[in-house]
Amino acid sequence: MDEKMVKDFDTEPGASGKAIENAEADLNWQLPTAYKQLLEKTNGGKGTVGENYVVLWSAEELAEINREYQVQAHAPGLVLFGSDGEGQGFAFDTRQAPYPVVQVPLIGMDLQNARVVAPEFAGFIGSLR
Repeated sequence: MDEKMVKDFDTEPGASGKAIENAEADLNWQLPTAYKQLLEKTNGGKGTVGENYVVLWSAEELAEINREYQVQAHAPGLVLFGSDGEGQGFAFDTRQAPYPVVQVPLIGMDLQNARVVAPEFAGFIGSLR
């Protein structure tokens, strides 16, 4: 995470390789390398990034939260990994590589409402300026 962009961001200890593997198995999808590298450093967290509030979910929460929001029923191909804390989710669009990051309403979720915020996870944090 770009230290200059992150202020007041509360991180968690990094995820174990096993936790990341379990998340991938539960999601039936291989997480992008840049995202896995972040999970290894901080297994979730919340706080201000640029001018935006961001909540990143832990590896252990990913599959459960995606099931709770019924993502595959409402927005097939998206995998949620966090939110803005105010009703918008951040998700990978797995329908096209290299998996753009989209912002989508958590209530009323629909692919038509998904808005690309970064072409891939590596550019996601920088897009929040």
